[in-house]
Amino acid sequence: MFGIFSRKKREPKPSQTNPGLGPELNTTFSNGERSWSEHLNLVECLSDVLGAENISLKRHRGWLELDTGHIVIPQLLSLEPREDGSVRTTSTIEVHHPSGIPEGTFEYQHSTGDNLKASFGAGFQGWAKLDLPVLRDAVLQKPESCSMLYMPWPSQDAPVVRHRRVLFGPVQLTARTEFLPDSEEHGPMCPCCFFTSTMEAFQPMLDDGKFHAVRFFGMRQDNEAQGDCRINGLDYDHGKYAIVKYVNTWTDIGFEMRKQYAVIQDCGPPPADAPRETSQ
Repeated sequence: MFGIFSRKKREPKPSQTNPGLGPELNTTFSNGERSWSEHLNLVECLSDVLGAENISLKRHRGWLELDTGHIVIPQLLSLEPREDGSVRTTSTIEVHHPSGIPEGTFEYQHSTGDNLKASFGAGFQGWAKLDLPVLRDAVLQKPESCSMLYMPWPSQDAPVVRHRRVLFGPVQLTARTEFLPDSEEHGPMCPCCFFTSTMEAFQPMLDDGKFHAVRFFGMRQDNEAQGDCRINGLDYDHGKYAIVKYVNTWTDIGFEMRKQYAVIQDCGPPPADAPRETSQ
């Protein structure tokens, strides 16, 4: 068990694979007419965002502790001033939980805003709406927000069948919705399609019995397909190629982007009458 979960609270340390640079930043900007400085504490910024979502938490110096037991560590990664005076920022948020996510997982947030707080805050809001519901449900026996796929999975190492499940977060869709086809059996907001259409690429994650948080990203523009995939914050090329192949099946409407977060994990056996796929 990680020391950060002992009775005497110790400051949690991000994983070695997390490239974050810390929770505080001081920087000076100049636009040719004036110079100014901005200071931001990302723990405070994320606390404000989650508070607006009515999520109970306790704020520490370098991390947040949610009422569900999740330890949340926000960190700066990069910032880039833009010619119009706004700023583009990248951060990471790493999450641990003593039972459901003991080894931790992190993900990136890319955003823009008029100033540092607005930009990082926008990225944190996206994380709170897309990623956090999945991470909160990952520590529950019965998910409260996510749709779920039960998968009895044969194990090469265990004498019995392993019970695996996939939790599907909401799909973020950016497109001209009036052009979206309505004849598809599973439309663009379907929570299961990213995974079920690329499932072969994730067989190693289904086999190993470990916790995997998956970022799906697909975009089609001017008949060109693009995709990206990360697992526990790290690039996963097989997933990326499978997503690009899936995106090529989308109807070309000029521009369409979909983004989703999902978790693959062990679980107890489902009730005898539980369907293979269940939605909350």
